[in-house]
Amino acid sequence: MAQPAQIFLRHTPTTTPASQSLLIFFITGNPGTIGYYRATLEQISTSLAESSLGQNSNIHVFGSSLVGFDEHEGVPPPISAHASSGPLSLRAQILYVKHTLLTATRQITAEDHGRAPLVILVGHSIGAYILLEIISDLQPPRGQISLEDIDLKIASGICLFPTVVDIAKSSTGRTMALITGMEPASAKTTAQFLHSPNGVHQALFLAADEMRSVTSDRWNDGLWGLDADEATSAKLPELATAAQTRTKLFFYWGENDHWVADSTRDTLIMQRGRNVESAQKEDRKPVMEIDQHGVPHAFPVKQAHGRIVANKVVEWTLQITKQHPPKQAS
Repeated sequence: MAQPAQIFLRHTPTTTPASQSLLIFFITGNPGTIGYYRATLEQISTSLAESSLGQNSNIHVFGSSLVGFDEHEGVPPPISAHASSGPLSLRAQILYVKHTLLTATRQITAEDHGRAPLVILVGHSIGAYILLEIISDLQPPRGQISLEDIDLKIASGICLFPTVVDIAKSSTGRTMALITGMEPASAKTTAQFLHSPNGVHQALFLAADEMRSVTSDRWNDGLWGLDADEATSAKLPELATAAQTRTKLFFYWGENDHWVADSTRDTLIMQRGRNVESAQKEDRKPVMEIDQHGVPHAFPVKQAHGRIVANKVVEWTLQITKQHPPKQAS
């Protein structure tokens, strides 16, 4: 049986040898069908290739469907032990995405003669929750022991229209917007999804599991930008270590997102987001921005909306890579 569908876009400089590699690793929402995001991912790949970054960097843009959403698909080995005869839970999907990330990173590292890529995770909707779970699992002090064979550096996580807390409090009255008014490419992807053996069942099962799992803010302060001094004063030395290698987070919220209650969004921005007028230590906290272009939660189904989101991902990616220049050869 086939693995879940994947999109893997690559750029290599044509005039000079690449001084670094970058992996943009995309995590879908629900339905977890990567075909919806092709135009957005192609826009990200093209824009980065045409930027100054593309002149000296190998750029890899990768995305995979979640398990259970594609035709002729089996259960991948890394989660087969967690799978029953029915649809897969949110935890099983997280295990699959984590495995796929490590596999892609190993592949790129091998192709680049042992040089590991700088990794930026991008997650849409429940994909943002999966993103935060993976970063939490792999940040120091956890995650290092099991990754001795790979130099995994997750520089940033970009959360698009994130459903990361209290999803059950949101209004879902417009869920049918996903399958109406579509452009041809998205309509084709939807038809394939609806014809997959378990796609609709998997989508509904996963949505119910999201309602149960995505409740209160469950991550420690280190994920959200607690600095080393704060960690030490709080008698949490493990967070002081994590603060030195923390993954930078960016959030792009919908203005009127029926999958995220405004009160939930505003509370998280107030409690966890960066205060741009405060001291320098705020730089470690997440950047949180609310869309001002009328882009809906289901942005990938219309290319115009996908382009706006792609441009935001590119903007933040260029900011991130400037903070992580390639290592000079010794």
